[in-house]
Amino acid sequence: MGYSLGDVVAVVQALEPRDFVKSETTHNPVHSKVWHDSYRIPCDGLYLYLKFAGETLIDVVLTSFKEV
Repeated sequence: MGYSLGDVVAVVQALEPRDFVKSETTHNPVHSKVWHDSYRIPCDGLYLYLKFAGETLIDVVLTSFKEV
């Protein structure tokens, strides 16, 4: 997609509550302690899909950053 690390950071920092799509536990393998939060945000004329995963608010990792 051509986004630099700085661009990705800027998109994450621009997330608003209205961009939130859903929150669910891990499906494969099933692990009820790991949560995925999904967001859809308009950016540069596109919609981007972001997914974060983690067991706590401290260990959240960006696991997906792609065009919808």
